[in-house]
Amino acid sequence: MSLISRRKFIIFVGDKGVGKSSLIETLFPGVKVDYSEPRFFRDYKIREDLYVREIRGDPSIVDVLVHGIKMWKIEKALLIFDLSNPDTISNMNKWYSLIPFGVKILLIGNKSDLERRISDEDLNDLSRSLNTKILIVSAKTGNGLIELMEELKVREEAKKVKEEVKKEATKRVEEKAMHIDYLPIPLDSKPSLEGLSDIEVKILELVNGSKWASELAKELNLDPYTLLIFLKRLHAKGKIKDLQVIIR
Repeated sequence: MSLISRRKFIIFVGDKGVGKSSLIETLFPGVKVDYSEPRFFRDYKIREDLYVREIRGDPSIVDVLVHGIKMWKIEKALLIFDLSNPDTISNMNKWYSLIPFGVKILLIGNKSDLERRISDEDLNDLSRSLNTKILIVSAKTGNGLIELMEELKVREEAKKVKEEVKKEATKRVEEKAMHIDYLPIPLDSKPSLEGLSDIEVKILELVNGSKWASELAKELNLDPYTLLIFLKRLHAKGKIKDLQVIIR
């Protein structure tokens, strides 16, 4: 059996703009995501036998792919909608019809960091009609992503995130008693944004050498522990000059 014939796929399906690319980038940090719309679909290699396949966000693509998709070895299918845009659940039945019988489906409500415009009643109706539970997540803040990683069995990354958050939470409890904060210092020149996630770019835009980490967390509506993890990653990548520890 050839390597190509052994390939399995996790497919990401949903209307354009629901955040498929952002979720892929957040769930699989080693993947360099192309944010342009694919003609039919786009593949990202996770390992030799496993790929993520992002489907074009136009419901008319269902009619093009519905027969050929039966030949794909699909591990799981993520049907994604935008919690801030009610129009994105109207096509869920169409997207659902694309998935071959027997494939495990996960319904993903993305952008939980934005104002929710889909009622709990509509979410429950959708869950019942498709006979699958809904996971509420945010690719921006990380809310709900650990549970999603575990559903996808991306266990190493889920474990890594849990450990980082736990470690930072423990440190922050100790630091809070000492009134410790962090001051990120920008580079002398604007850094390259290539390979950075949306949230990392937004953090860099706000780093000016005078805003504390606690202030940045409030502006970005991020948990302080999560913000600090991103700041440390940006520092390690050479995107900020320094991350000073300040006793206030």
